[in-house]
Amino acid sequence: SLVPLYQPQAGKAGEAVTLGTTASDRPMLWFYVPYEIGDKISATLWQQTEESQPDAAGNAQYNQRQVMTLPPTKPGLVGIQLPDSESPLAVDTIYHWLLTVQCDPDDASATNFVNLSLLRVTPKTPISPAIASAPIPAQLDTYSKQGLWNESITVLNTARCEEKADPALMKAWTKLLQDIGLNDLASQSTVKCSIVR
Repeated sequence: SLVPLYQPQAGKAGEAVTLGTTASDRPMLWFYVPYEIGDKISATLWQQTEESQPDAAGNAQYNQRQVMTLPPTKPGLVGIQLPDSESPLAVDTIYHWLLTVQCDPDDASATNFVNLSLLRVTPKTPISPAIASAPIPAQLDTYSKQGLWNESITVLNTARCEEKADPALMKAWTKLLQDIGLNDLASQSTVKCSIVR
């Protein structure tokens, strides 16, 4: 998943986790999927809800609810727009999703999965609706100053999907991926991009 590594605050217990931020009530979720989704390989997006009680070993337990099955999709970066049928994300709440990719319908062990977590936040200062039609660098500057990771990656990847990314935007995209440790992906300038709505 394309989210940064979040370190708990000093003095608080807990391991680092991947956690992005968004101000959107129905954000676009970004995953790197190296397989072509279609007749032979299927992919499903699930929302996970943490149960109130951990298991006997103290590990968090999750309930899963299917959100959607992906249509045929090319390998590469995949942006999945949460559908209107999904409830809007509540502010100050962390949401968890799981993308499962079943590479062999007859072998459950051939299923790959990746988690993505986002914290819905309130922007530090109100964001004008006009920002959505502003030039891409202005959008990136606004979202970066607000600490809105998901909006930044969505602006950059949407430009890449629509082949509107110039060298400066490609440089910003590469830096964004390097900042979260995805150097291998950042170095793949030809990686394709798809959006599922």
